[in-house]
Amino acid sequence: MPKFTSNQRARHQEALSILKYRVRDFEAIYEFFEKFDEAFYADISKDNAYFTPVGLARDISIAVGGRRVLDVAAGIGVLSCLEWHMNGKQSDVVCIEQNPKFVEIGRKIFPEAHWICGDMMNPSIYEPLGTFDTAVSNPPFGSNKSAFKAPRYKGASLPYHIIDLLSDIADEGVFILPDRLVSDEFRGGYVGLYDQRHYTSFVEQTHIKLGRTSIDAGYYCKEWKHTKIDVHLVTSDFRETRRLRDLGKTYELFGQSKPQKRLVG
Repeated sequence: MPKFTSNQRARHQEALSILKYRVRDFEAIYEFFEKFDEAFYADISKDNAYFTPVGLARDISIAVGGRRVLDVAAGIGVLSCLEWHMNGKQSDVVCIEQNPKFVEIGRKIFPEAHWICGDMMNPSIYEPLGTFDTAVSNPPFGSNKSAFKAPRYKGASLPYHIIDLLSDIADEGVFILPDRLVSDEFRGGYVGLYDQRHYTSFVEQTHIKLGRTSIDAGYYCKEWKHTKIDVHLVTSDFRETRRLRDLGKTYELFGQSKPQKRLVG
């Protein structure tokens, strides 16, 4: 647990005071998310799990749509709760989070969602849920420590494992990723800051391409609590991903060579 300043403690107590009441108005919910500090309940630096700045979460709601929304590694529901309010309270939201305390708090601040507490890599959690229009996640940025693995991705990165898993059950994906896990195009084509072999391998193994959005996640770099990290908002069309996978299976079925299509770029 980090050392908290008196101001951080005071702001967190103000958030808990808001939580005591059955808060339903958007302004109070927004204030709660601004002041709540996840570090009081988890070793966030060990897990590389930091809650989305509320301003960024508000902007991300523009990129999230559809009747059914799945929020994985939901924390207390910052991303999906703001999406639900900003988009007319029309979506059916499912939140999956493995920290029981976060789930307890999330159920209070966002009771309209269906909350599940469990290992986000466990496929049995998803089986009864059906499919979703959009999956959204600000995943922990570390390695996959779960006993469960993604269907195709063979590396260590937990965000990549989550994205691969979700590509089978959602039509679109919206994710917050650290700079090291995106392609060079996110940095204006600059090569050399990070080794691109991780991203290249991910695309080759999964057929998932991560695209850019118009939202500048870097604008909020100073608003993350207890860390300063360069992140990007990425999207993926999982319907196209599944089409490419099926195309590959068709070529294998007829013993033909797959066409050489550049997936990374």
